[in-house]
Amino acid sequence: MSLNPLYFLALFSLTTLLTLSSTAAPVALSPKPEKVKWEDGVFVLSSFTHLKYSGGDLAKSETEALSEAIRPATGFTLRIGQVSAGAMLMNAILLELNPVLEPTLGEKGYRLTVTKGGVWIVAASPDGLALGCKILLQLMPSVISSKTVQTDVKWEIPCCLITDHRSSGQAPAPLNKP
Repeated sequence: MSLNPLYFLALFSLTTLLTLSSTAAPVALSPKPEKVKWEDGVFVLSSFTHLKYSGGDLAKSETEALSEAIRPATGFTLRIGQVSAGAMLMNAILLELNPVLEPTLGEKGYRLTVTKGGVWIVAASPDGLALGCKILLQLMPSVISSKTVQTDVKWEIPCCLITDHRSSGQAPAPLNKP
């Protein structure tokens, strides 16, 4: 018994399609960061995730803005708290304002690190933190911009290391605008 060559072509096409659809494509980020390194794994945002900040009231304000941006679609009221600079946290998103980093990151630059254990955004200025938060939101499922709670969504953020050096002429849009 011989098999039809079209059968093999169809089987090959289906296998290829399934393989391609299970491979996560990199996320298009805007504004495009200078360096992006994708890693294996995801951080899962949940109602148990904490929002932490370091760097005073300006860092706290950016943390509160991030919380407000996340709340409508997720329904999560994430606990906000202050920590010391460089703190290692699990199941947390840490925003760290550190002006000493301006020579390294630029006045409005940031570094965003996502691991399976948490997220860390560090910047020399509040504008840098705001831009890092804007990029973080773009890494989340696209329904994060919804004004109503989205059910049956896995709030996964791909593990990555993003670095963007920004000068004072490249300010980000506020978090509450797409």
